[in-house]
Amino acid sequence: MTKRSSVTSAASFKSALCAVKSDLKGLGFWSKKLDSVTVRQTLWGFSYGWQYYQGSGDIVIPKLSLIRWFNMACYGDIFPVRDVIRHEYGHAVADCHRGIIRSTKFRAAFGTSHDDNSSSEYDDDDFVTYYASDNAGEDFAETFMYYIKHKGRIPANFDTPTIKKKWEFIKHVGCCLKETG
Repeated sequence: MTKRSSVTSAASFKSALCAVKSDLKGLGFWSKKLDSVTVRQTLWGFSYGWQYYQGSGDIVIPKLSLIRWFNMACYGDIFPVRDVIRHEYGHAVADCHRGIIRSTKFRAAFGTSHDDNSSSEYDDDDFVTYYASDNAGEDFAETFMYYIKHKGRIPANFDTPTIKKKWEFIKHVGCCLKETG
């Protein structure tokens, strides 16, 4: 049985980061631009993690996340650090490769531009998580996280026309990055 903790140790962080980088490389999402993104731990933070979008591009994962602690204390549930890193790399891919993200293909798949901060009503036929309905950027990052987690194979519960379009767009991003490096 895996021990659950609201604290992310340095060892589990490093292990998760290595695994996620390996998955990104294996699925064709690694690029020179993505390689320049620094991923580090900080002592604490309010959220599970963050990416400095349109800034340094860095990804930061707190050892003690207040939302992680709250979810563990109240619900006994936490998101694995690998999923958090996958999600933040989704933001980093969008940040490093804005041309692909600003395309009409993105708007066709996600229904709006990446930088549109409008939220949508959650429907599990349209979004992989409730958080994905927050805005198009979070929708992309959440869908990206599941795409990487499931190695590009869409799970049955996501096999809806709307989510399939988003899944195909993420596959398209990987193909574009393979071609350009």
